Amino acid sequence: PVIERMRRTVYRNDNIVVQRQIQNTLATDVNGATIRILHVNNLANVGDGSFETPFATLADAAAESNPGDILFVHRGDGTTTGLDQGITLQENQRLLGSGIAHGILTNLGDFVLPGDLSGNGPMLTAPGTVVTLANGSEASGLVIANAPGVAILADGVNSVAVRGNTITDSERTAIQLSSVTGAFDVSNNQIEGAGAGGVNGRGIAVSTNGE
Repeated sequence: PVIERMRRTVYRNDNIVVQRQIQNTLATDVNGATIRILHVNNLANVGDGSFETPFATLADAAAESNPGDILFVHRGDGTTTGLDQGITLQENQRLLGSGIAHGILTNLGDFVLPGDLSGNGPMLTAPGTVVTLANGSEASGLVIANAPGVAILADGVNSVAVRGNTITDSERTAIQLSSVTGAFDVSNNQIEGAGAGGVNGRGIAVSTNGE
């Protein structure tokens, strides 16, 4: 109905498409798998996860995602609206915030995801753990504030990456990697006010082999 549509919040996409190019060959990752990117912006109305019509909530993106997908979260209105339920990633997924640059390696070359690149990433929170990693997954470019549980958790998984996040005032450990195996990358994260679970005040706890 027209009246209902008039009540909806106006969504403006700050990223303007200035050129379109039809590419008959789909870009694939280094393993030959098709790359799929799901966009999230809490200023949007109900969308399909495309660049033009992103999902309004992270939960919607998670429900529609598959292993190996990239979940690209825009800053939106700068609040946790629609980004406040936490997420458990699937294998080889990347959860990326738009505040920093993110590269993608493909068979057609290297690309950088478009974003505001302002350093102000999307703000996430949750009733418990905010981001739970899976094998081969990544969480980067996010802002997590006042999390009552662990902000970013990897438990018994391998080959994870946690980069370029800003985590403030988490009640428990900010970044916790427990019994992780394989190579992992924890770098360029800013942590302030981590709870008693932090290690040496840094808010990062890492253990391997169950130690």
